[in-house]
Amino acid sequence: EICETAKEYHMEIIPSFDSPAHVGWMTKKYETEYNKGNTSVSRFNYGGQTLTLPNRINYRSTGTYDYAVLNLGNENVRKFAYAIYTDLAAFFYEYAGSTHFNIGADEVGLATTDTWDYADFIDYVNDLNDVIKAQGYESIRMYNDFADRPKYQSITDRTLPELDADIEIVYWDGPNT
Repeated sequence: EICETAKEYHMEIIPSFDSPAHVGWMTKKYETEYNKGNTSVSRFNYGGQTLTLPNRINYRSTGTYDYAVLNLGNENVRKFAYAIYTDLAAFFYEYAGSTHFNIGADEVGLATTDTWDYADFIDYVNDLNDVIKAQGYESIRMYNDFADRPKYQSITDRTLPELDADIEIVYWDGPNT
């Protein structure tokens, strides 16, 4: 009904699904209701493959979901996120005629002890750009606060990748630099 009303009033719905941070509800639901410690329950399909998720899909094992962030160090967790975005993008493109999508990508808060780093984050955002544009979207948006964080350099010898130039930055707080 919301999609139809938006069309009636010539308004575009811009779907927003924030990751890799702000996924506390999703990770708690996954771990307490779907996975239940049984890896056979944690299978999903993406790109024509059946993949298995680990018991925890967030990377901080503090036992709290207040600050859950997807473990971008795990390839299947990234693909799980791509599958969610693919489904959401397809739904809003078909039923709402949406042409822009907000991926959030804010408040990640990396630590030096994490198993993935800022370079992995940039790769993830760039991959989401490709995944969503493949659904027919004109552009994706992300929040500004983690778009340029030079203090989070790569923990490997890898060169820090550039954020795709066509990603729109939405400012919700002041510029970082």
